[in-house]
Amino acid sequence: MSEKRILHVGLGGRGRYWLSQVQAHAGVVSAAWVDPSEASLHAAQEAAPNVQVPTFSSVREAAQTVQADIAVIAAAATGRRENCMEAIEAGLHVLVEKPFALTLADAKDIVHAAARAGVQIVVGQNYRYIVSIAEMERQIRDGRLGDLGIGCFFRTRRRFGAGTYQQHMRHNYLWEMSVHDFDLIRFSLGLRPRTITGWSWQPPWGDFSGETSVQVLIEFEQNVRVNYLGAWASWVGEYFWRVDGSGGVLRAANDLQFGDPETGKYSPVPLSEQPNSEWPLMEELLEAIRTGTPARTSGQDNLWTIAMLEATQKATGQDEPVDVAALVEP
Repeated sequence: MSEKRILHVGLGGRGRYWLSQVQAHAGVVSAAWVDPSEASLHAAQEAAPNVQVPTFSSVREAAQTVQADIAVIAAAATGRRENCMEAIEAGLHVLVEKPFALTLADAKDIVHAAARAGVQIVVGQNYRYIVSIAEMERQIRDGRLGDLGIGCFFRTRRRFGAGTYQQHMRHNYLWEMSVHDFDLIRFSLGLRPRTITGWSWQPPWGDFSGETSVQVLIEFEQNVRVNYLGAWASWVGEYFWRVDGSGGVLRAANDLQFGDPETGKYSPVPLSEQPNSEWPLMEELLEAIRTGTPARTSGQDNLWTIAMLEATQKATGQDEPVDVAALVEP
């Protein structure tokens, strides 16, 4: 496959990360930078002084001026729908940061537009490629846990004074962090969510204007239930993701451990020594372009993650389950 030319859309921190990755890998090359902020463009030039490409303020302008194949969209979430639609209209394939839209309706519009245009979308759900999560998914898929039954996900950390748009999002933890967690949960289990019951709220000491804590009970296919708690307004960070089955327990934190049902004790699971990497997202997109088969992290697949977020919003305050499948496939 010939070298693919990249439009870098959004040159903030995440955008500059993808710029560095494109420079470090064969098969792709930067074609142009897109960002209305002169400060962001200047920061990108300082980060990649050897890259000399034209700069633009919109995807449409860039696509009309330079030849490109892929748009890597790392602009703020509030503008991703517009950026995605302009890239799709120009016939570009898309790798877009999560969440790729802030409503399920917008996400569906993007996915349907891509299908009509015959282009591929990959959503940047990079937590799937954390080494411990990838191995957990493989072992569950291979049947080590037998029949699944119980899941418990816990993540807390202190995050005060985030970026401007996150600071004022009503459901900021949900759309900035739970989007990772919900996706890796359903990826690990290999199951679709059925219903969500839950709540989001802001503790008295948080300094976001929105809600920084989320607690939900997720019912999946095969009667598997997951209890989830995530929070940014926490003084001590802690994380674990545990799945119980008829054949034992897998618990991911900074490592991965297997709980033996006979001994009742954990033992470490050997993991690949390869560092965590997000480049497989680009590799999946390149493969999808080559074969025409959507990637595992396609926009279509990610509708289920977006639907889980929207279901949690709907569930907050009503104290009854929300049907996730009905949101995806009404």
